[in-house]
Amino acid sequence: MRRLSIAVAVMVALSVPVQAATYSGFMTGAEYVKLPRSERVLYIKGVYDMMVRMCAEVYAVSPQSGAATFCRRVERCVAGKDIGELTDFIDAFMQEYPDERDAGMASTYRAAMNVKCPQYTS
Repeated sequence: MRRLSIAVAVMVALSVPVQAATYSGFMTGAEYVKLPRSERVLYIKGVYDMMVRMCAEVYAVSPQSGAATFCRRVERCVAGKDIGELTDFIDAFMQEYPDERDAGMASTYRAAMNVKCPQYTS
């Protein structure tokens, strides 16, 4: 009888619809700007972490490549910024370049870094 009760409880729990936000594919800029700040901060943290991992791979495979140069430029640009400041940086870019709302946020993050981070000669 106890097993039957547990089985029924599990089936009932699985039949209750979940009210979680879902995104199909990559989040667009339009979806991003609608998020509450706390969720935008978490999203930018995830994109930042992804970029750090990608750059580590680039340095390991091709440290003199254009991709490595871009990674170094981004690292200099975001050095000293906490994740809230980095979110503000991206949010300001989204305000200044509203057409970016049509693009995926990972691409928009990279575009923001490309446009807003200064070029370095060394």
